[in-house]
Amino acid sequence: RVLALLEVEPVLSVTGNSGVGKTSLLLAGVVPSLRRSESFSRFRVLALDARHATAARQFAELVAELATLAWRASTDLSNGNPTIVFLDHVDDAISDATLSEATETARARPELLRLVIASRRPGVAKSPHVELAQPDPAALRAVIDKPAEAAGVALEPGFEGRHGIGHEP
Repeated sequence: RVLALLEVEPVLSVTGNSGVGKTSLLLAGVVPSLRRSESFSRFRVLALDARHATAARQFAELVAELATLAWRASTDLSNGNPTIVFLDHVDDAISDATLSEATETARARPELLRLVIASRRPGVAKSPHVELAQPDPAALRAVIDKPAEAAGVALEPGFEGRHGIGHEP
């Protein structure tokens, strides 16, 4: 669903409570699928964790650079490749002004920038969003067990119980 939305929306967010799997969905699911996608083959993919000062600064610099380019005809960025930014933990370190400038730039020039925001706040960046809910115990057990089984790995008995299945992490 995230990839389908990204096809038509330059800005979207993945929202949900802390620990619900926003980062896992984006980094283990969406980013690899995006890299295999013909529709996005020309895009440079940049995944940033806003909790790290370097990443937050890099995002702010990228936004400033793209905002300048957005009002020009040139799209010469990163050898002509537009950028999709996956911005994780946006609630922790990105100013509203920087986020606003980024979303405005992406909406003005989606051929330059696409933005996927992971946030605990529904409605962040006033964008379409995919909301993740805490899985019930059976669903969480399947999320843990099925990949292990596919990899031929046997988990210790009671493994799932040690990770607070059904409770906020």
